[in-house]
This record gives sequence, C-alpha cells and structure tokens, in this order.
Amino acid sequence: MWHPDLYFANARQASFQDVTDDNFLVWVYPSGNVWYDCRISLIVICTMDLWKYPLDSQICEMRILSYAYPESVLRLRWSERIQPSIEFNTDIRMPDMQLLDIKTGVCNGTYSTGIWSCMTAVFFVERQMLIHVVQTYVPTALIVVISW
Repeated sequence: MWHPDLYFANARQASFQDVTDDNFLVWVYPSGNVWYDCRISLIVICTMDLWKYPLDSQICEMRILSYAYPESVLRLRWSERIQPSIEFNTDIRMPDMQLLDIKTGVCNGTYSTGIWSCMTAVFFVERQMLIHVVQTYVPTALIVVISW
C-alpha cells in the first residue's frame, strides 16, 4: 500500500514511537484521500534571535515535505475537518519558555527539479521572566551587595 514519503526538512533528529507496537494508522477513503497518522518524536532546529534575552519571544518553524513527489503528483495540506491541526500536551512544559500559539500553513518550494508542496507549523514561544529573576538577577544582586 502506498503511503506518503514525508520528511521534516529542519529536523535534527526524529524517531517513530514504537513502545509496544508501531504507532501508526492508515485509512483510505472512497474518495481516494489517504489518512496517515503516526507518532513521531522530533528535535527541530530553531534559530533564535537572542537580542532581547531574557525578555525575548521566539518564532520557530517546522516544515514537512515530500521526498520524491513534486506538487503536480502530491499536494500537501492540513486537514480542514480536524481543528486544531496540531495538538500539544499541555502537561508538557519547557522550564523557561511558554508556548503562546501554533499557526499552520502551506508553502511551495521551487527547486531545479520542480515545484514541491510543503506544510508549515509556526510555533510562537515566549521566555518566562521569573525563572531568570530567580536564577540570574537575584544571585547577581546578592554578590554585588556582599562584595561591598
């Protein structure tokens, strides 16, 4: 059975979840649409602008493309029936960042081999100031006061 040959263009590391068995699901609808669902753990490269650190906010993008099929053969898009397109576990948090929003979109990349369909997910995150006050500003102030 055919399934999409998708890859994450800016992933540094990726692995399929297979704790008890391979975690994937494939549905083929009478219309020809294919629903392919799997669990993947990713580490995605995000170049950060630290000019306003520690009062910064960041925008990180994840891009999904087909490896072998150009846009004329395979057109990628986020599902309109399921909203939001990306779900995240609110119990999982980064210690010093807060996820504000996720926006999904589509893009087409033009290369020498043709036009390739692409999906994007843009993550908007903001650094939490309190952790830096406790870990940086308070100890620095105490060192200055004690050194006088």
